[in-house]
Amino acid sequence: MDQDTEPVNVDELVDKIAKKVVEIGMEAPAILALETARPLSFIGSQMGRAMIAPWFGIFGWGAMMKADNYMEVFEDRKNVEKLVRRIEELAGISDRS
Repeated sequence: MDQDTEPVNVDELVDKIAKKVVEIGMEAPAILALETARPLSFIGSQMGRAMIAPWFGIFGWGAMMKADNYMEVFEDRKNVEKLVRRIEELAGISDRS
């Protein structure tokens, strides 16, 4: 990430994503997808960065940096776990034992 951009607030982004998932009623599919893809989260985020790079000129720097912030959240498996836990919390799903 460049020095001229704001640091990513991971907890804020995780909360925003979780609220949207619960709002549209996609808790179960989201949790399934996140749990399934967790081992590849870093590779996926890097591939996402490579895929959005050609679009910088069309959508502008601001939109691309926002997308990059979301990908930065998914680079770390711990953040994926935070997201799963937050979705479960907001949806009222009991904690796994």
